[in-house]
Amino acid sequence: MSTTATLQPPLRPAPFVAGQLVALRVFVADDHALYRRVITRAVDRHPGLALAGEAADGEAAAARIAVLDPDVALLDLRMPGLDGLEVCERVRASNPDVAVVVLTAFDDEDTPFRALAAGASACLGKDATEEEICSALLAAGDAVRPPAPPTG
Repeated sequence: MSTTATLQPPLRPAPFVAGQLVALRVFVADDHALYRRVITRAVDRHPGLALAGEAADGEAAAARIAVLDPDVALLDLRMPGLDGLEVCERVRASNPDVAVVVLTAFDDEDTPFRALAAGASACLGKDATEEEICSALLAAGDAVRPPAPPTG
C-alpha cells in the first residue's frame, strides 16, 4: 500500500522559524526491531526531525509518549499489547498536541479510515519510502503543533 490517507494539507517542506530549521521530535513504535532501526536512522538523518524515543510494544509506547511529549508519534498498526490505533486514541485523548502517523503492512481500504477515525493524521503502508515517511511526519507534526523557535 503506497497511498497515504491524510486529513492534513499536502506535504510541505520542513518548518523554518527565524530562518532556522526547527526539528520536530519523533517517537517511533514498532515491534519489528530491524524495521524500527531503519526508521529511527531515517529520522536521525533528516535535518527536520529528531528522535525523541522508541518502543517495541503498545503499552511501552503509550507510557513513554506520555512522559516524553514528542511532536509526532509513528506507530505500527499491529504491536503486542495495545495496537497502534489504541495507542493513537490514548495519545490523542490525553495530549491532542501530539500528532500520530500510523504504519501498516495490511493492504486494505478500511485501515486508513480506521486510523483517521482514531485521530491519526496519516496512515502509510510499510512499503512507503523513508522520504515518504519523513514527509508525512513533518506534515503531521507541523500541522498539529507548530514548532517553537530555537533557543540560544
